[in-house]
Amino acid sequence: MPTPSGPSPATWPLVVAPGQPQKPASSPGCSTGSPPTGTPPTQPAGTIRYATPSPAANPLPQGTCLEIGSGTGQFTCLLASVFATVISVDLSEEMLRQAAGRSPARVRADASALPVADASIAAVAAIDMLLFPTETARVLAPDGVLLWINQLGQDGPLYLPAEDVAVALPGHWMATEAEAGWGTWACMRRTH
Repeated sequence: MPTPSGPSPATWPLVVAPGQPQKPASSPGCSTGSPPTGTPPTQPAGTIRYATPSPAANPLPQGTCLEIGSGTGQFTCLLASVFATVISVDLSEEMLRQAAGRSPARVRADASALPVADASIAAVAAIDMLLFPTETARVLAPDGVLLWINQLGQDGPLYLPAEDVAVALPGHWMATEAEAGWGTWACMRRTH
């Protein structure tokens, strides 16, 4: 995969320092209240259901979430409601500028060469994003998780079933996978 010209990813500028406090989900840049209610043309109105699993059932690790391919930060606030720190990573500086109201920690970087220490991230969120299996595995802490989400499910252009993602990741992985409305999600963990 080609990388952008100029300095290496490790020297790309941090748009906002990650040590800054996260905006709570009720901040002006984040919506509050109900989950999104938009309905695609193929989904009958009123069929979307949201459920919050019990944290005891499958708790997410505490720590930093790296949102790769974050774009304008459409999902950053939702991630910030679960993780203490969310760092939005995107290759596009313009997308990161547009995310300013939603994501206080934004880094311009190529997801194929993340400027992050090995085994330092609790969760990698890849929402409608290309899979970078080697980098994802490298930055995740031993108990870290990959949140693999496809908003349009099998109809999405970047859809991969969790089984294919697990095979692509180095090592052995297990997944909890489900459909939600018209989309799919998977929470993937290493098996030791």
